Amino acid sequence: MRGLMILGGGALTLAGCAAPYEAAPNSPYQWERQQEKQRRDYCHTLEPDSPAYRRDCGRAGDRS
Repeated sequence: MRGLMILGGGALTLAGCAAPYEAAPNSPYQWERQQEKQRRDYCHTLEPDSPAYRRDCGRAGDRS
């Protein structure tokens, strides 16, 4: 019984770490939307005054 509880607890722990399923984009438009979402998520994790933020998250018109 104790072994079953340990096994069940381990399975629940691993299930919580699994990433949710996202279907692969089928069209160029879907790919573009996915890339933009990933860029926004990445930029959200950076400090606004960091070099990486300025390099990767600036607007196209802001770059010189």
